[in-house]
This record gives sequence, C-alpha cells and structure tokens, in this order.
Amino acid sequence: MHLHWNALVYFRESAQKKSMRKAAESLDITPSAVHRQILKLEEQMKCQLFERSAEGVSLTAAGETFYRYVQQTHHGLERMLSEIEDLRGIRRGHINIACEEGLGKDFLPRIVAPFSEQYPGVSFSVKVTDMPTITEGTAKGDYDIGLAFDPTPHPQVQRRKQVSVSVGAVMLPTHRLAKKKTVRLADLVGEPLIVPDAGYAIRQMLDRKFINESSRHLTMRVESNSFETINSLVKMGMGTALRTRVGIMDEIERGVLVFVPLTDPGMHTDNVAICIKRRRPLPVAASILIERLVSGLAVLGD
Repeated sequence: MHLHWNALVYFRESAQKKSMRKAAESLDITPSAVHRQILKLEEQMKCQLFERSAEGVSLTAAGETFYRYVQQTHHGLERMLSEIEDLRGIRRGHINIACEEGLGKDFLPRIVAPFSEQYPGVSFSVKVTDMPTITEGTAKGDYDIGLAFDPTPHPQVQRRKQVSVSVGAVMLPTHRLAKKKTVRLADLVGEPLIVPDAGYAIRQMLDRKFINESSRHLTMRVESNSFETINSLVKMGMGTALRTRVGIMDEIERGVLVFVPLTDPGMHTDNVAICIKRRRPLPVAASILIERLVSGLAVLGD
C-alpha cells in the first residue's frame, strides 16, 4: 500500500485540530483538498478514520491506531532531517584515529585531506601504532576509528568495513621480475628478502609457508617492524620486500617502486579493516569520515 505523504500530513493536522477546516487553514490550503485526501485514505484503509459532525471530526478506533502510526512516521522523519542537517552543518569537532604505519602514510591522508578542506573546523589526533594497540584502544573508546591489517577479533570491536588487498613483492624497476604480472614464492628463491617482523600478518603467513619445502630456500636478509625502513632498504638495493601496496602507492605511481602480486595460496591477500567500538554513538564528524573511509577502502580492495 502506497500512502502519499501529503495525505498523512492532512490527516495528522485534522486529528490534532479536530477539524478539517481548521487543518486547511493551518496548512494554507482549501478545505476541499483536505477532505479529498482524507476520503482517499479511508478508501485505501477500507475503514472510516474520522467521525464527522457539525462541530468537527473525531478519530474512530481505527483512526486512533492509524494516528499512532502517522505520529511515529512523522517523528522518524524529523529525526532523519535533523541528522541530515547535522551532517551538512559540521562547524567543529575532533576525531581520534589510530592506524598502522602503512595506512597512515598514504591511505588515510588521501581521505582526511579533502575532508579537512570541506570541514576546516574539525581537528584530528592520529596515532600510528600496532594492530593489538589499535584493537584494544578502540574497544576501550580511546579511538573513534581504528584502521588495521587483520585485526584480532574483539567482542567490543565492530569491523565497519573490511577488504582484501594483495600481498606481493616490492622491488626496484630494474629488477629481473619487475615486468611480471604475478610471481610465486618459488620465483624469489635466492633473492635477498626484506620482511616485516613476527608482529605482522604478512610475516605470519610467510612463516606458515616455511613449513612447505618450496619455501624453505627463501633467504630473509632483513626483518623490521617499520615499513618505512623496509621501503628505504628496497630503494637502496638491499633486496625485495614482501608487503601490500598500502603505504607505497605514491612510489608505485611515480615509478620509484614496482609491486608484483603473489599468487601462492594462503599468501596472496591481507585484510584491511575499519574498526569502531560496538554500540558507541560516534560524533557526527567521525560518522561522516567513516563513510568516506568505507568508500576509499572499497576502491583500495582487490
């Protein structure tokens, strides 16, 4: 059943004023227009909504029930319009964000910069830290938004959005594998590898792979807890890194580094998630920023 909004407004006003004529005066329309819409409503509902008399109108039992529905609908619409006005009218606010290093280098700035230009009154705190700290801090409410790779499940943390991103080999453009579309770990045998330390999901994937004979001959020259250090070592010709392209998108676009996806099962993707505290009402500014991050993450994903 499709109920026209104008008809609901005319019905509500008539019920409150106890008169279709007074409702028409309040709405600045003709009484006949109100009367026609009420008749259409009663025809749709297949029941009488008003008792008519010379003094005006009063609700029938069915009309009382319908009035409660109209009131709920009206209040819901008012709340929705109020929220939209809040979204349009951000003048100030502060957003606490925690993210891992790679996400803080290029993904987050690409979203925050245009947001800040649109809403200059909003300020930010950005803490770059590891995944466990992000998860725990988000659960406690220390951060409005957490951005992490493969965050550990937590009962107080909701993954607002999650996408898979490719894990691959990062190398100089002059590397022998730089022209390939994909590589396997077997292609990297004999290559000096630069890898994240055991605190990162990529390294944990790699360690699991070492159980297989094909991976035992890989040579890990350097391990580090800093992706910036890993990137610098690759640029200095120290070896090939294993990581996602998050955090080196600028270098890839400028041709400084080359990213070649891995295709080995269990090694080819990592998950990036936007995390928030469950059942915590967020500030309006943070809610809008999350929507921007969700859209950006969808583009980032494979």
